[in-house]
Amino acid sequence: MYTDDDKKRLKTEAEDYRGSFRRDCSRIIHSAAFRRLQGKTQLFPGNESDFFRNRLTHSLEVAQIGTSIVKFLNEKPELKEANLIINENIVNCAGLAHDLGHPPFGHNGEAALNECMKDAGGFEGNAQTLRILSKIEKKVIDEGFFCGISPDGKDVRFGLNLTFRTLASILKYDQEIKYEKPNDVELQKGYYSSESDIVREIKRHVIGNENFDNFKTIECYIMELADDIAYATHDLEDALKAEFITLFDLISIDEDQVKEILSESRELQKCKEKVTSKDITDTLQSMFADVFNKLSFNSLNDQVKSVVKVHEVSKMLSQSGYDRIAFTSELIKNFIKDIKFELGENPAMSIVELAPEKKHLIEFLKRFIYKKIINSPKVKIAEHRGADIVKTLFKDISKNTKLLPKDYKLLYENAKQDKRIICDFIAGMTDRYALEFYGRLYSENPESMFKPL
Repeated sequence: MYTDDDKKRLKTEAEDYRGSFRRDCSRIIHSAAFRRLQGKTQLFPGNESDFFRNRLTHSLEVAQIGTSIVKFLNEKPELKEANLIINENIVNCAGLAHDLGHPPFGHNGEAALNECMKDAGGFEGNAQTLRILSKIEKKVIDEGFFCGISPDGKDVRFGLNLTFRTLASILKYDQEIKYEKPNDVELQKGYYSSESDIVREIKRHVIGNENFDNFKTIECYIMELADDIAYATHDLEDALKAEFITLFDLISIDEDQVKEILSESRELQKCKEKVTSKDITDTLQSMFADVFNKLSFNSLNDQVKSVVKVHEVSKMLSQSGYDRIAFTSELIKNFIKDIKFELGENPAMSIVELAPEKKHLIEFLKRFIYKKIINSPKVKIAEHRGADIVKTLFKDISKNTKLLPKDYKLLYENAKQDKRIICDFIAGMTDRYALEFYGRLYSENPESMFKPL
């Protein structure tokens, strides 16, 4: 499949760019956008507790899982035969950067901003991530234009000025988002038209064809897998710790509940092979039984199959951090060992995916957690308030742009009053900063006027 020249070029590319990719990691870690992830919601609202995951800790875990996947894949015979080595630094960059575009208040904040921007290109977290890395983040600027906008309104900022291969690693959806959308169109995944020229450049530099369709690099596949594994295991760990759910809820789930979740999941409905409720329950039971067999719980006998013992283990996972972490670590290891690799015609476009049964299980776990926690009334009330705050801020700032900080106001004026600048400002807020800004406008006890915006 590959000529000697192809293999030589790939090996040289890996050696030549290693320093650049390490630089990219450093730039992402030291960026303001990365630091702000600490103040953004992952599973539970950030003001509830400092002891649950936030977007920052989640991103670090995705990078770590991604690195583990790379180490696992680089030992596979098919990669060694093709003389291919997956670069850990690129995957690390992708894991660290993949959630930078998330706005305050999680997915409800995303939906609220998308509604506010429905006549101007919408809002979508992945598209915003590319925009942050390639334009918004304050690192490199065209020195000829002080604010990053040329006199004719063109955006000439370079963001973190990352390598094209690093930018490619976070490009999950190769689809330009329509500028204007009807009211009934849901959130569309892809990239904004304002970054379409950058996407063409990425494709041209990575694979030599700027018109390539269905573009997704091997590093992006790995990052997506790591993200799904982290979501399904670490969010489960937080849910167990908070006692929103118990392991008993999962193992004893009835067929009607499984069918309901299957009917709500588009990903499971799109599968080539039809997924049944029996497939899910069988995989759940066999996987958790496998985990039980490998873990030693000091307070239990080795028998964990009875309902009483499962209930005891379930209770213990809520109370013991040691057992909880051992449990999720074993789950992650089980997922990684079932990852498959498929060489593509272009090496950069090779595919990495989970075995079907594990892929289905991860999707099921994500939907189960979403249904049990994110859709629970306790969380929905907090999220509803967050979405309302985002919409109010956008409406008020759009009516009176003097509310913007000086740097954003200058950008807005030079960019010919582009609403995307207002959207960028709000999307970059942490949950707490959004509440503070809202409080300055509407609270009876707002922040001091001397506290910087």
